[in-house]
Amino acid sequence: MCILGSFVFASAIFWAGVQTATAQSATAAGAPKVEELFKNIQVFNGQSAEQLRPTMMFFRVALGVTCMHCHVEQRELNMGKIELTDSRGKPGWWYQDPQREIDIPGKQMARMMIKMTAAINKENFGGRTVVTCFTCHRGSPQPVSSTVYDAATVPRATASDSPSAAGPTADQLLDKFVAALGGAAAIEMISTRVARGTLQSSVMIGGEVGEGRPGAEGNRPPRAPLALEISSKAPGMRMVVIREGNGVARSFHGTAGWHQNRFSNDLRHQPRDFRGDELDTEKMEDPYFFAGQLKQWVRDWRVERVETIAGKEVYMVSGRTQFLPRVQLYFERESGMLVRLTAFIQTPVGLLGYQRDFADFRTVDGVQVPFRWASSQPGDRTVFTYQLDQVQQNIPIADSKFVKPSRYLVLFRPNGPAR
Repeated sequence: MCILGSFVFASAIFWAGVQTATAQSATAAGAPKVEELFKNIQVFNGQSAEQLRPTMMFFRVALGVTCMHCHVEQRELNMGKIELTDSRGKPGWWYQDPQREIDIPGKQMARMMIKMTAAINKENFGGRTVVTCFTCHRGSPQPVSSTVYDAATVPRATASDSPSAAGPTADQLLDKFVAALGGAAAIEMISTRVARGTLQSSVMIGGEVGEGRPGAEGNRPPRAPLALEISSKAPGMRMVVIREGNGVARSFHGTAGWHQNRFSNDLRHQPRDFRGDELDTEKMEDPYFFAGQLKQWVRDWRVERVETIAGKEVYMVSGRTQFLPRVQLYFERESGMLVRLTAFIQTPVGLLGYQRDFADFRTVDGVQVPFRWASSQPGDRTVFTYQLDQVQQNIPIADSKFVKPSRYLVLFRPNGPAR
């Protein structure tokens, strides 16, 4: 989901917002606008409809809340917490259902706050997105109004302390990474990779991964792990299939990609094309298989600073792609291995970050493969852990597997995979 995308449990829930004066707010020629696809749009008119979901995710992270903070859920109606006078459609909490349009106090307050933030940026920063929800909220529903705050939640400024001139260059660190994986020759010998394992969602509690997941009444029981299969093929193809419902799938091949969610065979849920930032985020999700292409995919590389992760010094190298304004790679100073990757997408209300931490490296056919990685959004409590238990390489994979199908794929049936 993708980089998002990577978060398969996040529902496609949309909401009203505000039209900002940033360049990103302009709707691409021919692309549908928010008000053309969704109802009760009051202050986001003119925005690209594709920008709405990452904008909602930004709000969720900035305030440290779930979607139910501003949207109505069916069980709340059943409990009598909120009355629904317009009961069109069948029960449910997907964004297409009428209760999603209800203006509860939280949503009304959010509109006021977004207007205020847009006005501050327009009047003081020429319309650039400098002040965001996170500027004051910092992961809390209540704005921070004192000098006491958790420094860990405050992102670093983009300006950084560069290593001395005697330090390694970005190209040297990328070359060292390739060597740490097994060397360019060994990597070139791997044409395909099929990995199988599980995907588990967890909740960060006090900085540690705990059991459960966030909910309206607190932490809910943990989800059962979902079966996972990842197929990769050089020079630039990858497909992820997750056994949730009829099957979640996301894939890219060259300059195009697509995504299928877990809902149903409903016409509204047919496979859709990736946005540009989703495609670039997907490409960045597996730097171990596509290590040789990182220099082509990411531009303007620069070594920014030395940091510490898990007690080890790392070089942080940054760059950008065609659609991602910032990508950061963290290489261990001694081994040269990549242990963390963060990518940021531009939303109308600020940069939304994704983070992946790699671990459990094992040698398969002469190259290093991470058998575990955690995907999260800085500031959000939910962590998605990918754990592999089987990796096969250089087995036949047809190119057609990565191309968007003409209709919804039923990948799993109740008693097993679809035939």
